[in-house]
Amino acid sequence: GKATAIIEKTLKTQNSKVKKSAIIALGNIGGEKAIKILKQTLEGKDKKIRGTAIYALVNMGGENAIDLIIKTLEHKDKEMRKLAIYKLAKIGGDKIKKAFQEALKKETDKDVIRALKQQLKQK
Repeated sequence: GKATAIIEKTLKTQNSKVKKSAIIALGNIGGEKAIKILKQTLEGKDKKIRGTAIYALVNMGGENAIDLIIKTLEHKDKEMRKLAIYKLAKIGGDKIKKAFQEALKKETDKDVIRALKQQLKQK
C-alpha cells in the first residue's frame, strides 16, 4: 500500500538508523511488496542492514518470509548464513530441519557447518 511505498523511498537514505527503522516497519506491515523489498535489502552491501532484514522477515512470519530466510542459507556472507540458521531454528519445524540438512550438504565453511549440526542435534 501507500505506507510500503513511502518506506521504500525511505530506504534510499544514507542514514542507517532510518534505514533500520524502515526495514522493521516493513516487517510489521508485511505483504508481498514488503517481502520483495526485503529480498532486495538482503542482497545489499551493508551487513547490519541485511541482518535487520532477517529480523524483519522473522517478525513478518508466513511461508514466503520463511522461504526467503531459507534462501539466505546460501548467502555469500557466512555471517548472514549463521544468522539465518539461528533465526530459523527459533521458528523450527520439519521444513526448516530439511532446509538445514540440505544446507549441510552444500556448506563449506566450518563455522556454518558447526552451527547447522548444532541446530540439527537440538531438534
